[in-house]
Amino acid sequence: MQRGAGLAAACVMRTLSIFVLCLASASAARADVARVYAQGQATMGEAAGLGIRAGAQVMMLEAYVDRTAHFRGSTITRVVGGVVMNLPLGLVMIGGRAGIGWVTDQDGGLDGDAQFGERNGYVARVGGVLKLRASRMFAVGLLLEEEYFAVRDAQDRGTNTTGALFLEVGLGL
Repeated sequence: MQRGAGLAAACVMRTLSIFVLCLASASAARADVARVYAQGQATMGEAAGLGIRAGAQVMMLEAYVDRTAHFRGSTITRVVGGVVMNLPLGLVMIGGRAGIGWVTDQDGGLDGDAQFGERNGYVARVGGVLKLRASRMFAVGLLLEEEYFAVRDAQDRGTNTTGALFLEVGLGL
Protein backbone atom coordinates (compact mmCIF):
# COMPACT_ATOMS: atom_id res chain seq x y z
CA MET A 1 0.00 0.00 0.00
CA GLN A 2 2.82 2.42 0.86
CA ARG A 3 4.57 1.61 -2.39
CA GLY A 4 1.41 2.55 -4.34
CA ALA A 5 1.13 5.86 -2.45
CA GLY A 6 4.78 6.65 -3.21
CA LEU A 7 4.27 5.85 -6.88
CA ALA A 8 1.15 8.04 -7.01
CA ALA A 9 3.02 10.92 -5.34
CA ALA A 10 5.88 10.59 -7.85
CA CYS A 11 3.37 10.60 -10.73
CA VAL A 12 1.65 13.73 -9.35
CA MET A 13 5.03 15.47 -8.96
CA ARG A 14 6.01 14.65 -12.56
CA THR A 15 2.65 15.89 -13.84
CA LEU A 16 3.01 19.14 -11.88
CA SER A 17 6.58 19.58 -13.16
CA ILE A 18 5.43 19.14 -16.76
CA PHE A 19 2.53 21.55 -16.17
CA VAL A 20 4.87 24.20 -14.71
CA LEU A 21 7.32 23.80 -17.62
CA CYS A 22 4.50 24.14 -20.16
CA LEU A 23 3.14 27.20 -18.37
CA ALA A 24 6.58 28.81 -18.22
CA SER A 25 7.30 28.15 -21.88
CA ALA A 26 3.90 29.51 -22.93
CA SER A 27 4.54 32.73 -21.01
CA ALA A 28 8.03 33.08 -22.45
CA ALA A 29 6.67 32.60 -25.98
CA ARG A 30 4.34 35.60 -25.44
CA ALA A 31 7.09 37.87 -24.09
CA ASP A 32 7.50 40.98 -26.22
CA VAL A 33 10.81 41.65 -27.97
CA ALA A 34 9.84 45.30 -28.50
CA ARG A 35 6.95 47.31 -27.09
CA VAL A 36 5.65 50.82 -26.54
CA TYR A 37 3.47 51.76 -23.60
CA ALA A 38 1.69 54.57 -21.78
CA GLN A 39 0.76 54.57 -18.09
CA GLY A 40 -1.56 56.72 -16.06
CA GLN A 41 -0.31 56.80 -12.45
CA ALA A 42 -1.50 57.76 -8.99
CA THR A 43 1.76 58.38 -7.09
CA MET A 44 2.83 58.67 -3.48
CA GLY A 45 6.32 59.78 -2.55
CA GLU A 46 7.64 63.15 -1.44
CA ALA A 47 4.11 64.29 -2.30
CA ALA A 48 1.00 62.63 -3.70
CA GLY A 49 0.03 63.32 -7.27
CA LEU A 50 -1.01 62.10 -10.69
CA GLY A 51 1.36 61.25 -13.49
CA ILE A 52 1.82 59.82 -16.93
CA ARG A 53 4.69 57.74 -18.29
CA ALA A 54 5.29 56.94 -21.97
CA GLY A 55 8.09 54.63 -22.98
CA ALA A 56 9.56 52.03 -25.26
CA GLN A 57 11.39 48.76 -24.60
CA VAL A 58 13.59 46.76 -26.95
CA MET A 59 14.64 43.49 -25.36
CA MET A 60 16.31 44.57 -22.07
CA LEU A 61 16.67 48.28 -22.93
CA GLU A 62 14.09 50.87 -21.93
CA ALA A 63 13.59 54.60 -22.39
CA TYR A 64 10.72 56.62 -20.94
CA VAL A 65 9.43 60.11 -20.22
CA ASP A 66 7.67 60.53 -16.89
CA ARG A 67 5.69 63.58 -15.76
CA THR A 68 4.13 63.87 -12.32
CA ALA A 69 1.97 66.75 -11.08
CA HIS A 70 1.69 66.84 -7.31
CA PHE A 71 -1.44 68.01 -5.56
CA ARG A 72 0.56 70.76 -3.81
CA GLY A 73 1.30 72.39 -7.20
CA SER A 74 4.81 71.13 -7.98
CA THR A 75 5.82 69.01 -10.98
CA ILE A 76 8.62 66.63 -11.93
CA THR A 77 9.58 65.61 -15.46
CA ARG A 78 12.08 62.82 -16.06
CA VAL A 79 13.68 61.42 -19.21
CA VAL A 80 15.31 58.09 -18.32
CA GLY A 81 17.16 55.36 -20.21
CA GLY A 82 18.24 52.07 -18.75
CA VAL A 83 17.73 48.34 -18.47
CA VAL A 84 14.63 46.36 -17.59
CA MET A 85 14.13 42.69 -16.70
CA ASN A 86 10.64 41.19 -16.73
CA LEU A 87 9.53 37.75 -15.60
CA PRO A 88 6.08 36.87 -17.00
CA LEU A 89 4.16 34.35 -14.87
CA GLY A 90 0.92 33.86 -16.77
CA LEU A 91 -1.27 36.90 -16.15
CA VAL A 92 1.17 38.33 -13.59
CA MET A 93 4.48 39.94 -14.47
CA ILE A 94 7.24 40.77 -11.99
CA GLY A 95 9.95 43.13 -13.17
CA GLY A 96 12.87 45.30 -12.20
CA ARG A 97 14.51 48.31 -13.81
CA ALA A 98 17.46 50.62 -13.39
CA GLY A 99 18.34 53.74 -15.35
CA ILE A 100 19.88 57.19 -15.49
CA GLY A 101 18.60 60.37 -17.03
CA TRP A 102 17.62 64.02 -16.78
CA VAL A 103 15.14 65.54 -14.36
CA THR A 104 13.36 68.90 -14.31
CA ASP A 105 11.85 69.93 -10.99
CA GLN A 106 9.32 72.75 -10.81
CA ASP A 107 8.48 74.32 -7.44
CA GLY A 108 10.02 71.67 -5.20
CA GLY A 109 8.58 68.46 -6.61
CA LEU A 110 11.68 66.46 -5.68
CA ASP A 111 12.26 67.61 -2.12
CA GLY A 112 9.63 70.20 -1.22
CA ASP A 113 12.10 73.11 -1.63
CA ALA A 114 10.19 75.58 -3.83
CA GLN A 115 12.48 78.61 -3.34
CA PHE A 116 14.42 78.09 -6.59
CA GLY A 117 11.52 77.61 -9.02
CA GLU A 118 12.76 75.38 -11.83
CA ARG A 119 15.78 73.13 -11.24
CA ASN A 120 17.43 70.74 -13.69
CA GLY A 121 19.90 67.94 -13.16
CA TYR A 122 20.64 64.25 -13.17
CA VAL A 123 18.67 61.34 -11.82
CA ALA A 124 19.46 57.66 -11.24
CA ARG A 125 16.55 55.30 -10.61
CA VAL A 126 16.06 51.67 -9.57
CA GLY A 127 12.79 49.91 -8.91
CA GLY A 128 10.43 47.02 -9.24
CA VAL A 129 6.98 46.41 -10.66
CA LEU A 130 4.16 43.94 -10.15
CA LYS A 131 1.75 43.94 -13.10
CA LEU A 132 -1.51 42.09 -13.71
CA ARG A 133 -2.48 41.77 -17.36
CA ALA A 134 -6.16 42.43 -17.98
CA SER A 135 -5.62 41.63 -21.69
CA ARG A 136 -2.80 41.54 -24.22
CA MET A 137 -2.98 45.35 -24.41
CA PHE A 138 -4.09 46.49 -20.92
CA ALA A 139 -2.58 45.99 -17.48
CA VAL A 140 -2.87 47.34 -13.94
CA GLY A 141 -0.01 47.34 -11.52
CA LEU A 142 2.04 48.62 -8.64
CA LEU A 143 5.55 50.04 -8.88
CA LEU A 144 8.09 51.05 -6.29
CA GLU A 145 11.12 53.14 -7.32
CA GLU A 146 14.04 54.73 -5.51
CA GLU A 147 15.88 57.63 -7.10
CA TYR A 148 18.97 59.70 -6.45
CA PHE A 149 18.92 63.23 -7.86
CA ALA A 150 21.42 66.08 -8.19
CA VAL A 151 19.94 69.38 -9.40
CA ARG A 152 21.04 73.03 -9.54
CA ASP A 153 24.66 72.22 -10.47
CA ALA A 154 24.62 69.38 -7.91
CA GLN A 155 24.04 71.83 -5.06
CA ASP A 156 20.75 70.13 -4.20
CA ARG A 157 21.02 66.36 -3.86
CA GLY A 158 18.83 63.75 -2.34
CA THR A 159 16.84 60.57 -2.68
CA ASN A 160 13.17 59.82 -3.16
CA THR A 161 11.12 56.69 -2.83
CA THR A 162 8.02 56.68 -5.01
CA GLY A 163 5.18 54.21 -5.12
CA ALA A 164 2.47 54.25 -7.78
CA LEU A 165 -0.65 52.42 -8.84
CA PHE A 166 -1.00 52.48 -12.61
CA LEU A 167 -3.12 51.57 -15.58
CA GLU A 168 -1.09 50.70 -18.66
CA VAL A 169 -1.86 50.51 -22.37
CA GLY A 170 0.84 48.83 -24.44
CA LEU A 171 1.56 47.34 -27.85
CA GLY A 172 4.27 44.76 -28.39
CA LEU A 173 5.88 42.66 -31.06
